Amino acid sequence: MSLQSKFFVLFNLIFSSLLFSQTGPGGVGITDGSSNLVLWLDANNVSVANGTLTNNWPDNSGYGHNFTDGNGAVFTTNSVNSYPSFSFNDTSNYFQHPFQSRLTPTSFTIFSASSVASSGSYKAVLSNRDDPSGSPTRGFILYSRPGSNNWSFWTGRDSGPWQTVEGNINTTANWSSQMMRYNGTTREKNLSINNNTFSTATHTMTSNTSRPFRVGAGRNESNTPNYYFNGNISEIIMFDNLINEAQIIIVQNYLAAKYNYSLSLSDVYNEDTPASGNYDHDVAGIGRVNSTNLHNDSQGTGIVRVLNPSNLNDSEFFMWGHDNGTFQMNTGLNAPEIIKSRLNRIWRVSEVNISGTTVDVGSIDMRFDLTGITGVNTANLRLLVDTDNDGIFDDETPISGATDLGSNTYSFTNVNSIQNNNRFTLGVAITTVITNKKITYRVNN
Repeated sequence: MSLQSKFFVLFNLIFSSLLFSQTGPGGVGITDGSSNLVLWLDANNVSVANGTLTNNWPDNSGYGHNFTDGNGAVFTTNSVNSYPSFSFNDTSNYFQHPFQSRLTPTSFTIFSASSVASSGSYKAVLSNRDDPSGSPTRGFILYSRPGSNNWSFWTGRDSGPWQTVEGNINTTANWSSQMMRYNGTTREKNLSINNNTFSTATHTMTSNTSRPFRVGAGRNESNTPNYYFNGNISEIIMFDNLINEAQIIIVQNYLAAKYNYSLSLSDVYNEDTPASGNYDHDVAGIGRVNSTNLHNDSQGTGIVRVLNPSNLNDSEFFMWGHDNGTFQMNTGLNAPEIIKSRLNRIWRVSEVNISGTTVDVGSIDMRFDLTGITGVNTANLRLLVDTDNDGIFDDETPISGATDLGSNTYSFTNVNSIQNNNRFTLGVAITTVITNKKITYRVNN
């Protein structure tokens, strides 16, 4: 192969790798409108003042499924763990999107993060339904039931009433996640609350073919909604396929860290507690349940991308999140002497199996999107890892060898120094320039 051909292949590998970075929730899916992530409503992407009633909830999936109809809901800043949410009043608040076939798939996986308040009525987190006169029912709904407030997943059918699978869990006044999954081939329907063991049923679903999609209310077949939600909703995530088991675990851990609640099973990210320092932010991960249920390339909402684990085995996960430190280089922070400035932001890693036991997924490649950071180049950029886990970087050996991938993205390959519970960050080193045989100048780049 000629040198020109080798360069072309290398360029395409780098370019395609950059292009398909997994930037969805927890690092699952892509946010450019090209993946199975077809809807992502995140209150953290809304920019209005606290207490504002707005009916504009933008979609972050890249497909442009913005919810801009309906009466809207009240935006509440710092609602949970420093993150905002929308408050729904049980009587009039809801968002709506016109009928869209991509939002009515035959198979899907849907997550929501909410805090429901008790009431004596059905409370719809989301509703994509049609209930025409006569016997047909169509579409799907996620309700909190009257009285018990237990979670319930409804699907319609050609003839007959709604068919349900019950969560049998009450999360009133507590933040929690709800996951609905429907397999259009096997007709299996799952509901999971806080990643507990799935409640399962086998039902044939008939899809809604004309009615709008609503968040915070139901009765979509009418211009007058009903079954208004009572409480707060922060996030709705929808894939138009069955994401695999490893991806489900990653998304569930991303949501649990962000909204400060515990998972019933597979709580593989353990850096989101006060004792660990509350590394709750931009959580993402890679992992493997088995050979057909794995996810080995992830970035999520943050700047760190991890890919190419050399020894990712069954039931193993590598997840990371940061402390919400400002994204800027500063001097005077704890760092080795050669480091002239260091990022305020620090990440921490969980490298465990499903049971929480420490594992080793092998070496990894790490990429950092440093858009907005100036004065960085491949000669002075250093990866700093707190290998002795004492919370400081002064006594650590900086890792050099960064590669510039373009677009302000820098890569460290075959990193094997990060272990379970370790912290890491980036620094800019003082570089040495030799101007003649007798004098050496240290230059701040």
